Amino acid sequence: MSFYGKKYKKTRLENSEEFMELLKVPEPTRQMLRNMDTISTFQKNDDGSIQYIVFKAGAEAFNQKITPGVDADFKTPDGSNAKVHFELKGDTLESVITLSNGHKLHLDRIFEGNTMKQIAWKEGLDLKSITYYEVV
Repeated sequence: MSFYGKKYKKTRLENSEEFMELLKVPEPTRQMLRNMDTISTFQKNDDGSIQYIVFKAGAEAFNQKITPGVDADFKTPDGSNAKVHFELKGDTLESVITLSNGHKLHLDRIFEGNTMKQIAWKEGLDLKSITYYEVV
């Protein structure tokens, strides 16, 4: 896919504060999500999976192996256990996170040229949060 190996820097947030407020996101997680000093990259593994790595201030802060089509255990930034399911559809990486309370949070990463747009939305909620990234 066109996004493999590129490094994406967060450039702008849209509706994120309102979205986090509606979801009652804990403050430490909000601070992490607000942080604009992060670089995200996606590497293709030999087994067809994707390695998603986030760097904060130059140090690795998050590393997750993504296998499209397979449910996996996931620990949210606040330490809660969840399930996540990924699908790769062209240049869109869709994820559905099923939280411990049964609610589903969707993160759709749309890659276009040298940009990535991550749209976060929750079933039953009209508001969406959008995070914009550019290749550095």
